Amino acid sequence: MLLSVVVPPSLGLSPASQERLFYSPIIDTKSKKMLYHLTAVVFGMVGLTYAAVPLYRTFCQATGYGGTVQHKEEIVVQFNADVADGMQWKFTPTQREVRVKP
Repeated sequence: MLLSVVVPPSLGLSPASQERLFYSPIIDTKSKKMLYHLTAVVFGMVGLTYAAVPLYRTFCQATGYGGTVQHKEEIVVQFNADVADGMQWKFTPTQREVRVKP
């Protein structure tokens, strides 16, 4: 942000003196430090964006979250052929259960 300050001519300051009057090396150092920190944050965010998919895939494989299956033993799938009491239908499964190894 550019700050415009008018110095009264009665002070008798030259333009170079006016510039030194409002320049602060402390503020300049703080501004550079803030710029470095914000730049690091931006690069960190971009880096995490690129790393998000592989990290999420690794997390899902380790925990079983997100649709990845972590079963080492046999899975039993049982078939049910129930109908509502008022219906005249009769269903029977051809197989009661199927055992699957992932």
